Amino acid sequence: MGIRSKFALANVTDAQVVEIATRFQSLLDSFANPINFSIVKMDAAACTPCPVALGIIAFLSREVFGFDAVPMSLQTHLTLQSDSTPEIEHAWNDLLKLPCIAIAQIASEIAGKAYSVIHNDTLCSTGVLEFQNGELISGSVVGSGGSNYLFQFDGNVASVQTVDYESGFNYVDTIKSEFVRLFGDSDILVTLMNDQLEELGRCQIMEARVLITPPKIAT
Repeated sequence: MGIRSKFALANVTDAQVVEIATRFQSLLDSFANPINFSIVKMDAAACTPCPVALGIIAFLSREVFGFDAVPMSLQTHLTLQSDSTPEIEHAWNDLLKLPCIAIAQIASEIAGKAYSVIHNDTLCSTGVLEFQNGELISGSVVGSGGSNYLFQFDGNVASVQTVDYESGFNYVDTIKSEFVRLFGDSDILVTLMNDQLEELGRCQIMEARVLITPPKIAT
C-alpha cells in the first residue's frame, strides 16, 4: 500500500487547536458511528508558513479518512460548476467527505489561513486547498476517491475535467505547481507525505459517544 495522508496545515496555538476541536464537534453527526474522536496536532515544520498539521483520528490511533455523509456546512459552501454525471458526483462527494477539508475551513476561521492537504499513492490522488477566514480561495485535487477527475477551485466554485493517466498524465507533477505557488517549494509534498510528521499532542473531542467539554490538549 502506498503513502496516504490527509490533514490540515495552519499556524495555530494550543488554545486555537482546542477551539478548532470544539467547533469540529458539531460535525460529528456526519459520522454514522461517532465514538472516541480526537484532533491530533503534529509537527509540520517543513511547511514554514504553517508549522502545525491537524488530523482527526478515532479509537486513539486510527486515522479517519472520511465522513459517512457530507457535512451540510460543506455542501452549502462548496459548489461544482459542471454538467455532472453520476461518476463525477460520486468523486465530488468523496472529496467533500474528507475531514481535512472541514478542519482547514474551521482552522482558517480561527487562524486566518489554513490548507487541506490530500495525498494517496494507492488511489493516485493528491491535492491542496487554500482557505482564508473560512472561505476557500483556490486549490486543485486530482483523483478524488481513485477517480480520473481533476477538480480545480476558483474561490468556492469548482470546475472538473477528465484526465487520462494512460496518455501520460502525471497526477503528482500536475499538483506540484500548486505547492510551488502556495509554499514556494514542491519538495514539501514529498517531505510531508513520507511519515515525517511527529505527533505533539491530541485534543479529545468525544469519548464513548459523549462530547468532551471542554476539550484539552494532551501531550
